[in-house]
Amino acid sequence: MARSTAETTAQSLLQQGIERYEREQFSDAIQLWQQANQGFVAEGNALGQALTLSNLSLAHQQLGQLERAHETIHASLRLLESKEPAPDRAEIYAKALNTQGKLYWLQNQLEQALTTWQTAAQVYAQAGNRTGMAIAQINRARALQALGFSRQAAAVLQQVDQQVQQQPAELKAIVFRNLGNVLRQVGDLNASRDRLQQSLTLTTNPTHTSLVLLELGNTERAIGDRLRAIGRPAAAHLQAALNYYQRARDLDGSLSAQLNRFSLLIEMGQTDAALRQLPMLKQAIGQLPASRTSVYAAIHFADHWMRLTRCVNQNQVVLKVC
Repeated sequence: MARSTAETTAQSLLQQGIERYEREQFSDAIQLWQQANQGFVAEGNALGQALTLSNLSLAHQQLGQLERAHETIHASLRLLESKEPAPDRAEIYAKALNTQGKLYWLQNQLEQALTTWQTAAQVYAQAGNRTGMAIAQINRARALQALGFSRQAAAVLQQVDQQVQQQPAELKAIVFRNLGNVLRQVGDLNASRDRLQQSLTLTTNPTHTSLVLLELGNTERAIGDRLRAIGRPAAAHLQAALNYYQRARDLDGSLSAQLNRFSLLIEMGQTDAALRQLPMLKQAIGQLPASRTSVYAAIHFADHWMRLTRCVNQNQVVLKVC
C-alpha cells in the first residue's frame, strides 16, 4: 500500500534530521524530528513516532538537556511496549534501548546502563542485526570496565571479536573501531592497535577513516605514556600519535584530532609547534554549534592553553594571543 503524503513527508524529515545530527547540528535535528513526529502522530504510525522520539533523546543528550532526553526516550519505549509485534519493531526497540543505555551512562547510572545494553544486544539479535548487537555488547563492556569488572569486559570483547569476523567489510570496520576504543580503555593496548589498524584497512568511508585515525592516535599515545611511566623510550609511539592526529585533521578537519595533537605537542615540549596551532583552534571552537561536545572542546582547549602559557613563560617567552 502506498504511503500517504504526510507519512512520506515525515520520513523525509526524519532522514533530514539524521543528516543534521551526523553533522553535529543538534538543534536543527531536533526541529526536524519534532516536525517528523507530528507527521507520524497524524498518520497513527507508532513505530515512526518511537524511532523519532528515540532520535530526539540522542540529540537532547548531546545538548546536555537530560530531562528532555529522559522524557523522549521513555515516550518512545512506552509506544514500543504497547505495540503489537511488527517486522520493524524489534530493530526500533533495540535502538531505543541502546539510546536509554547511553542516557544512563551520562547520568553515571552504570548498573542500569549495563542491564539496558545487555537487553539491547538480545533484541538486536532477535532482529537479526549483528552489527547493532556487537555495538551494544561493546557498550556493555564499557560499563563492565567502569564498574571494575575488567575480566568480564575482556570476555565480552573477545566474544564480539569472534562474532564479527564474517561481517561485510564496512560493517566490520565500524565494529573494529568501537572494539579498539574499548580495548584501549581496558588496557589491552596492543590488541586495540591491531583492531584499529584492521578497521583502517577495511573502510573506504572518509568520515569513518578519520575516526579510526583519531583512535589510533589515542592508542599510540597510551602506549607511549605507558612506556614513559616505566622509563622506556616512547618517542616513536608519541610521534606516531602526532602523525595519526594530523592525518585525521587533514582528512576532514577533525577538531578532536586537532585538540589531541595540540595537547600532545605541549606534553612533548614542542611549544613552537603548539603555538602555531592556536589561531586555527580558536577559530574552529568559536564556530561550533552549542552542544556538550563544544563545551568539552572549549574546556579541553582552555586547560591546555593555560599549560602552554605556563611552559612558554617558564622559557621567558611572552605569549600574546588575541
